[in-house]
Amino acid sequence: MANELHRRYRWFRRQTHTAREALVLTRDEQWLFEQDDVERVTESDWDPDLSWMTDDERRQEHTVEVYALVRPCADHGRQCRHTEWLTSVCNVVDADQNYARVLFAELATELMAE
Repeated sequence: MANELHRRYRWFRRQTHTAREALVLTRDEQWLFEQDDVERVTESDWDPDLSWMTDDERRQEHTVEVYALVRPCADHGRQCRHTEWLTSVCNVVDADQNYARVLFAELATELMAE
C-alpha cells in the first residue's frame, strides 16, 4: 500500500504546482478508490459554453465533457432517477486521461470537504 501511495504521489507531483497539492490529491484519490458506493462518471456535455474561446477556436472540433461523482441507486444502478449526483464539473474541454484523473481527485477533495 505504501509503495502504491508513493507512486500516486509522484504522479500527482508531476501534474501539480506544489508538494502539498500533490499530497492532498493523492490522499483524496485513495479515499475515492475506497468508496464502494461512489462511481466516477464521464458524459458528453450537450450544452457547453464555449463563449470564452475565440471564433477560430470555436470552429474547431472539441470534446466537451461533464465529470461527476455519483452514488448510484442501489436497486437500479446509475441510470436510475434515484442516483445521487454528489459533485460535478461541466464544460471541460479536450481533457486527456491525466487531466481527467486530476479532475476526479479534485472532485473527491470537494466531496470530502462537505
